[in-house]
Amino acid sequence: MWYAIVTDDLTGAADSAARCLPSGLRARVSIGGDASAWYDVEAFDTDTRHLPPAMAGEIVAGVVEHCLRMGAVEVYKKVDSVLRGNVGAELEATMRAAGAELVLLCPAFPEQGRTVVEGHLLVNDTPVTATSLGREVGASSYVPEILGAQTSLPVGLLGLRSVRSGHEVIVQELEALRRSGARIVVADACSGEDLAAVADGARALGRSCLLAGSAGLISALAPHWARALPPPQVLVVVGSLHPTARAQVRLLLEKESCALVRTGNDEEPDDSSRVIVLLTPDEGTEGDHVGELAKRAAQALRSRRVSGMVVTGGDSARAVLEAIGASGVALLGEVVPGLPCGRLVGGDYDGLPVVTKAGSFGREEALWWGVIKVEEMIGER
Repeated sequence: MWYAIVTDDLTGAADSAARCLPSGLRARVSIGGDASAWYDVEAFDTDTRHLPPAMAGEIVAGVVEHCLRMGAVEVYKKVDSVLRGNVGAELEATMRAAGAELVLLCPAFPEQGRTVVEGHLLVNDTPVTATSLGREVGASSYVPEILGAQTSLPVGLLGLRSVRSGHEVIVQELEALRRSGARIVVADACSGEDLAAVADGARALGRSCLLAGSAGLISALAPHWARALPPPQVLVVVGSLHPTARAQVRLLLEKESCALVRTGNDEEPDDSSRVIVLLTPDEGTEGDHVGELAKRAAQALRSRRVSGMVVTGGDSARAVLEAIGASGVALLGEVVPGLPCGRLVGGDYDGLPVVTKAGSFGREEALWWGVIKVEEMIGER
């Protein structure tokens, strides 16, 4: 489960993705390729700002369709805060590719002096056409007029009075505008509170309403995304049968809220535990169980919001990496001697924090320290 931001330039992608971090979302910027299953938010730069409108729309539609095929549950179309680029063509392409009925556009970014009042785009309370940015926008600061020159879709306006009248009024206004034929609605906004109201209203309409705007609106949208995600969990994979490793598991179970799952059965961990411990039976050798262990670890990663992984046992660690398509680990240091930490390289979980440990290494606290380190690496502890 992840969210996509589609932008027309790289700095816009970075601005937008960065505003997801305070809500606890894991975000990155991509200039192509597939999404990583570890990130909650992927900001894709289509590099289309300076292309001909038809070409830009075609590229954007392809990226949106690609995101949805890869499992994105929502797409946000990021636009420039002063509407440079192919805004109309890209909004139209995004709406159609996402199967939305309406686009709610709010380019306001109050923290950077960009506001929208009665449909007019202002920079520090001055119409954008009267600023140094005006030559890149055109002859009008009226957003519906700017869009009207770029798309054939009917454009409506959600005024500041409606925005500040609350959630129910916004929803009613949007539905009325849609019934009247509007397919793009421009929302006024002068503050963070206004942006929050716009985001709340759009979310009430579900996937039929596509949100678009500058990086400013992302700050209001990100908390909605974070609340919809399951709580993060650390996956501890124990394949070693060495007594040291088993003693470390026992101490970890005492120290943390853990869901203990043994291989060889169909039990599933609960979502309420911060740590999932995947443990092989006490009988046999590590090699007897490594295939099933790696399979179960891959299943856990796919089905849960795993924030990082601690793996003990050399054969087990390699089998898990192979099962999830990772090509290696970029090492960052040691938690303690004999307990290296880093991030996965390659595959669907590129960037996932990981701590590895030889089965016989370490004090009883080693696995617990590994969990703490993983959580520290992503700011969850």
